[in-house]
Formats: sequence, structure tokens, C-alpha cells
Amino acid sequence: MNERQDFDGKKKCDNSCRVLVVDDNEDVANSLVALLQVMSVDACAVYDGLTAIEMIPSFKPQLVFLDIDMPDMDGHETARRIRAIPIAGAIFLAAFSGLPKTFRTTSTEDVFDTYFMKPLDDRVLGNLLCAVLSERGARACKHCPACQGGAPERPQFN
Repeated sequence: MNERQDFDGKKKCDNSCRVLVVDDNEDVANSLVALLQVMSVDACAVYDGLTAIEMIPSFKPQLVFLDIDMPDMDGHETARRIRAIPIAGAIFLAAFSGLPKTFRTTSTEDVFDTYFMKPLDDRVLGNLLCAVLSERGARACKHCPACQGGAPERPQFN
């Protein structure tokens, strides 16, 4: 595993992960991207489902956070269309919503790998990143507070 020194001199994990955040609330999307970037993740935000679908082939994210309740194309339809992209089969899709768990439906569980309520705790986020990386064959990071030397299990629907 490669390591690099961050601006504060602390060692950071160099197991790169690309994350796409899709949310019509630009403040929420940009805040999550900022948090991911602090965690040394290559992350970007888009604010609608169609742009997300168009971006998948070029950005090639390993993880996509999708807001459920978006105008024009909701998170369920966006997830279904992402799943239909040939290169997108291995992408981990996380529903990311302010809607309560009772909103989860069979269709949510059919297209998403997991479901998170907003706001997302940074430890939960770190564990998810480590789980996605470990599925990609990356070794566990000894310096990442979320990983602490061992990759967690992949989160599932409860």
C-alpha cells in the first residue's frame, strides 16, 4: 500500500476511491464532497440524476451516494439507469436521504446496496469507504481512523 504525507504531515491512506455524490440540494452534496476530500477521496458532486448517469463512464466511481427525493428523475430511477450501464455493475450504490427508514421499499432494496439517513456520520462514512475498497482488493489502511487496520464488513440493508 502506498502512503503519502498530507499537508499536516500525518500519513494518509493512498488506496484511492472515487465517489460520486448526487443530490439536488447543492449544499448537502458539496458538504459531503468536502468531507470525502478531507478523507483523501476523489469525490465530486452533481445535482441531478441525468448528469450522474452521463458522468459514470468517464468518472468511473466505485461508490455513488444518491439522494432518493430529487425532482425530474428520483434516486430510484437514477439507480436503475446506472445499473443498466455495462461498466457500472460493480458500483456500490448508497441511497442517501433525509426520508425516514419507513420510506424504504422493495424497489429501494432492489437497486441500492445500502441506505443512509442524512446527515451521515463520518465514522459510518469511513467504514463504508473501507468496505468498498476491501471489495476492490485494496489492503486495509493502518492510518485511516475508520479502518484501524482491518476492513469492516460491507453494509447491508437492515
